[in-house]
Amino acid sequence: MQNGGFFNSNNAIVSTLLQYQIPLLLMIYYAGDIGDRTFSTSGGMTEPVLNAMGIRFYTLRELAQAKEVIQRAQVLAEDSKRPVALLLTKEVLGRRPAAGAI
Repeated sequence: MQNGGFFNSNNAIVSTLLQYQIPLLLMIYYAGDIGDRTFSTSGGMTEPVLNAMGIRFYTLRELAQAKEVIQRAQVLAEDSKRPVALLLTKEVLGRRPAAGAI
């Protein structure tokens, strides 16, 4: 989901996942991350909201590390019985070419 979708799901995360200790790996597109010219407000709010909810998170910036980081985050979620978030940057998801660059 995009970080805006994460914001919209906060009630469900708190009232279900956190309250009933349900592990879930949240994979969030980190729109507005450093160097990303879109959604800078959302990008600036993502980490503080995760911190306020007590959700551990990690920023995945290199595709080569994806498999290992996803596996380790899933283990952490299962063992802690809590959600864990991975913030996925444009570099990981793949940048679209700028308009006129093709």
